[in-house]
Amino acid sequence: MIEYAIILSGIGDTGRRRVLIDRAGLQRLLEEYKSGAVTTNDVVDRLNGMPYEDLGFAKVDHHRAIRQGFPEVVFGEGKTPDQIVALARSLLSKSERLLVTRATPEAYDKLLCEVPDAEYQQDARTIVV
Repeated sequence: MIEYAIILSGIGDTGRRRVLIDRAGLQRLLEEYKSGAVTTNDVVDRLNGMPYEDLGFAKVDHHRAIRQGFPEVVFGEGKTPDQIVALARSLLSKSERLLVTRATPEAYDKLLCEVPDAEYQQDARTIVV
């Protein structure tokens, strides 16, 4: 059975449920709507913030996971640690996965405060969740 995940805590936790949508999850959500298990308002709430979120310094593509099977990758070079944290916060609000390339140890240290399961690969200069 195709399922979508509901996460109850994590980055930017406000007590609201966060729905992680990928292609299979979107299909399941639409099947639930068709069967009457969820209302139109439920569907709209779950898809809120898609496909793009404007952070001012970057636009986050939340539909990439649906189209490509993996969420948007953050190119860390030239971004401040605060910008990388903001991008990670946005991406992790809709996905369980994160990849930051060309990341600095400073960006990792800043992100680790909010995402304790983040891992830094020093040789590859990547942050992965």
